[in-house]
Amino acid sequence: MYSLPQIKLMNGLRSLIPVLILALFSLPATAQIRITEFMASNTHTLLDEDGDSSDWIEIQNTSSNSVSLLNWALTDSTGNPSKWRFPATNIPPKSFMIVFASGKDRAVAGQELHTNFKLGADGEYLALFAPDGTAATEITPQFPPQFPDVSYGIGMQFTTTTLIATNAAIHYLIPSNAAFDATWTQMNFDDSSWQIGTNGIGYETGIPDPQEESFAAKVLATQPVAYWRLNETSGLTAANLGSGGVSDGGGYVGNVVLGGAGPRPPSFPTLEANNNAPVFDGSSAYVNGPYQLVNDLPAFTIGGWICPTATQNSLTGLFGQIGTMEIGYNTASTIQVWTPVGSVSATYPYATDTWHYITAVGGNGQLALYFDGTLAGSTTISAANFGESEYDFNIGGGGILTPAGIISKAVLTRSPSGSARWQRTKSPRCWPPMPTRSATRITSIPTCCRKCMARMPPPMSACRSRFPIPMRSMVCNCSCAMTTALPRGSMVI
Repeated sequence: MYSLPQIKLMNGLRSLIPVLILALFSLPATAQIRITEFMASNTHTLLDEDGDSSDWIEIQNTSSNSVSLLNWALTDSTGNPSKWRFPATNIPPKSFMIVFASGKDRAVAGQELHTNFKLGADGEYLALFAPDGTAATEITPQFPPQFPDVSYGIGMQFTTTTLIATNAAIHYLIPSNAAFDATWTQMNFDDSSWQIGTNGIGYETGIPDPQEESFAAKVLATQPVAYWRLNETSGLTAANLGSGGVSDGGGYVGNVVLGGAGPRPPSFPTLEANNNAPVFDGSSAYVNGPYQLVNDLPAFTIGGWICPTATQNSLTGLFGQIGTMEIGYNTASTIQVWTPVGSVSATYPYATDTWHYITAVGGNGQLALYFDGTLAGSTTISAANFGESEYDFNIGGGGILTPAGIISKAVLTRSPSGSARWQRTKSPRCWPPMPTRSATRITSIPTCCRKCMARMPPPMSACRSRFPIPMRSMVCNCSCAMTTALPRGSMVI
C-alpha cells in the first residue's frame, strides 16, 4: 500500500495534468484558504492510499502564515455547508493540500484526508466554507461536465479576445488540392470566390475524441450505484467506482486470472488501450458483490461487456441477484433477463471470442434486453418493484440463474458498467452436495426456501447419486434458513 503525504506541493502534478480554466469560482477578496483545482473524473492520474483513483480537491493557503483547518468544511450540497469538516490539521504558508473526494470519510490529522462525498463528472455544486459559515470558495450553480483525467481550476490571470463572433458572416472553401495552402492566410487574400456562410462551421476528423467519447466517463456521468471496471491486475478487491463506494465493492473468488485484454481500440475506440478484463475458469471463479444490492427497486439498468470463448450451456449466468434480477444464458443460444414479475429472452447472434455489451432495463411497465445498444427483446410488466431476495449480487459465478449456478462472466453494475471475460461453464444441474454428517432434518420450511424449491432445476433424479440422503430431501441455499450443523446459507429438509 502506498500512502500520500497529507500536505503536498502540486507543482509537479500540474505539469502533468491538463488544467481547464474555471470561470465559475466565487472567491472573496480576503480569502486565505481556497479551492484552486479539482478532478471529478480521475481514472489513473493520482492514486490514494488504497490504490484507488479517487476524485480529488486541491486547496491552497495563500497567506504567509500556517492556518489551522479545524472546522473548515467542504461540501457538494447547497443545503449542507458543513457536510465534511477538516480535522485539527495545519496547512503551511503558500502551500497546497490534496483532499480525496472518495466518499470514504477519513478525517484524521496527519493522515490522508477523504471527504464523505464524491464529485459528479456531469457537474455539481462545490464549495469550501470557513468555520464562521462564510464561503471561501463557491462554484455555483455547478461546474460543467468534466473530462477523464483533466483537472479543473482557477486562472490566476486571463483575458478573452473574440476573433470571430457567433453567427458572423464568413467565407469558406473546402479545398480539393493545395493551391491556396501558401496564400490563404495572407492579409490581402481575395476570398470573394469562396462560399458564403454563417459562423458555426467546422469539421469532423471521423476519429472519436477519447476524452469526449470516453465510455467510462459517460458511465460515471450517470452516477451509477455500482460501477466495477474489473480492470485490476492483482489483489482480491474489485473496486466500485459508483456512488455506493467501498460499501458496494466486490471481491474476486476462486481461480480468477486478472489483467487479461478487455475490449480495446481500434475495435472499441472509446475504451482505453490498456483496458483489462478478468478471465474466469467456468467452475469456481466469480466476483462476489454486495448483499441484496437490487432489492425492491422500482426501476433498474444493469449492463456489462461479455466475451464468451465457447458455446455456453443452458442456465449459464452472467450477472445478477438470484430471485430478483437474473441475466444469463437460459439456453445455449439465447440470453434471458428474468425477474419475479416477468422475463424476456433473445437469441444471442454473435460469434465466440468477440466482445459485446449486454444491458437489461426494467421500469415504467417495461422489461427490455439490449445487445450493443440495440433492442433485442422486450415485454410489458405490471408491478411496483422487482422484488427482493436473500442473496448477493454476483458476476461470473456463485449462483445467478440457480442458487448454485455457475456463471461465465461479464461486467456488472446497476448502471452500465465495466468489462470481463469468461470461458465456457458447466450447466448447474445439481446443487452442491452436502456431507452426510451435516444432514439435519428441518420440519418447517421458511418462505424464502419455498421460493428456492419452486425454482429448483429438474430433474431431481439427476442429483440422486450426489446426495446421500432420502430422495424427498432437497438442498436450499437460503441465508434465512441456517442451522449450526450446516455451512452458512445452506440447509437440508
